[in-house]
Amino acid sequence: MAEEGITFERITRIYREETGKNTLTKLEMDFYVKLNGYIEDLRSRTDEELAIDPHSSKAILLQNELRKISQKRDQIYRTRERKIALMASARVGGTDVDTKVLTKNEKVLFEKLVDDLKDAREEVFSGDRTVTEKKEKKAPEVETQKKPPPKEEAKKQEAEEDLAVVQALEDIPPFAGIDVTYELKKEEVVTLPKKVAKILTESGKAKLLEINNP
Repeated sequence: MAEEGITFERITRIYREETGKNTLTKLEMDFYVKLNGYIEDLRSRTDEELAIDPHSSKAILLQNELRKISQKRDQIYRTRERKIALMASARVGGTDVDTKVLTKNEKVLFEKLVDDLKDAREEVFSGDRTVTEKKEKKAPEVETQKKPPPKEEAKKQEAEEDLAVVQALEDIPPFAGIDVTYELKKEEVVTLPKKVAKILTESGKAKLLEINNP
């Protein structure tokens, strides 16, 4: 069966069908290409008649048809666009949907919506899972440092004899240490001089994890 051409009557019928039901009307793959071509041709004929006599009945009729068919094209697309968005959501949710009723342009839109909805859903779900995993699996971690050159080993060992490893039990505002200013976040694990570590542990702001030279 030959495809039905584009006419004002057909566009009016498609508009009524689309706005009157929840399902999509089956259209040919190049429907919008043909419709836009029809509108461009109609616009050219309208311009020609307006150039001859803008007040003629033919010019007025063509203007009226151009305005109405352009409006119906936009309304048809917006109505179908909403339905396609619902179809994409259903597909992401695991429901089989019939895409044979879509035009070429609409299939591109449908696939893009499906991809975007999947990405958004995965981002939301993985984000929640990441938070949960951090709460369940978070464990104290001591920051590793590169091994110093052999000549520095003696100095490093001597300095470490007065150090302790602690974990902050709460956010601790900046405070002055012996040589530097410290600012600790809750559960942060750091190496501090014994004197500083002792002050924090005795005040209940941190707990001792490890101490060098016990």
